[in-house]
Amino acid sequence: MQGPDNNIGLVIAAHAPLATGLKEAALRIHGRPHPVLVVDIEGQKVPYEAVAEAARQADQGHGVLILADLFGGTAANLAIAQLGDNRVEVVTGANLAMAIEALSYAGRSSTVKELADKVAGAAKSSVVIAGELLGTHALAGDGVAA
Repeated sequence: MQGPDNNIGLVIAAHAPLATGLKEAALRIHGRPHPVLVVDIEGQKVPYEAVAEAARQADQGHGVLILADLFGGTAANLAIAQLGDNRVEVVTGANLAMAIEALSYAGRSSTVKELADKVAGAAKSSVVIAGELLGTHALAGDGVAA
């Protein structure tokens, strides 16, 4: 297990303003400061090198996890281009649960892959159909819960 000075770097790359919003909300909920770099994609205005440069800046010697919003989207494609370096991993489908988990375990994960697995697990467990969970399904067509 790594110590607090051995943090895995974090980058959030997403369509604007999602990356900035996820960072701000996650830091507010997490409650402890942690460096997170963001790349907000606005159309084609972000240069190809933006995610690569953010990953280089975020790397504190223990690798970088990049959270990207949509697999196949511009942000994810730019992030995936960084995978040739074994020090970088990308998890797509970025949401608040993932960002909080990344903040919580960036300094406690042995490898970037371990952190990526934790973050992906947090994402999967945070997606629920509330009506099924609570037993109050919406009725088809009338918009009124059963």
